Amino acid sequence: MADVIPTGPVGICKEALKQLVAESKTFQDAIGAKGTGPEKIALAKLRIHKTEYVAAAEEEEKMLRPFALILSTENNSDSAEAVSGSGVRDFLKGGDIELRLEKEIPEDYRATGQEANAETDFENFYENVLADIKALAGQPGYLIINSISIIEGPAKYDPQGSEKDVYAVRLLISWGMK
Repeated sequence: MADVIPTGPVGICKEALKQLVAESKTFQDAIGAKGTGPEKIALAKLRIHKTEYVAAAEEEEKMLRPFALILSTENNSDSAEAVSGSGVRDFLKGGDIELRLEKEIPEDYRATGQEANAETDFENFYENVLADIKALAGQPGYLIINSISIIEGPAKYDPQGSEKDVYAVRLLISWGMK
């Protein structure tokens, strides 16, 4: 079956953010992507979910991390502005979407009790993913990002039914022509 292509502004925006994360060299390296540039992007996209994904308890252990989750927020419906140009009325959309990043604590940090290093390792991961995204954002063909704010985290948690601790961060991505 062919992929369903988003047609609305929020769906298109989520797909554009997925592309930015997939092109992040940091994200690609973290998942161990190998091959050509397009092959690495394709592998990265397998770890980027759009809409909420909640694993059942029996699936939690199999969930591959790191991964990214892109969610809609309530801030997208009323942010269109009418602008005129060359006799055509365009509507420029803007809004927010949420980006969640998760990464397992590496085994060597858990085994040696070096939690501070695990925390710094995760901060390096998500901050470098954001740096990669910011380097591309706004260039022709890429999503325009106005700001990135932390909603929650970074924080460590123990996923239900899993023996592996995880670090996660929730980010608010403000996008569009504002």
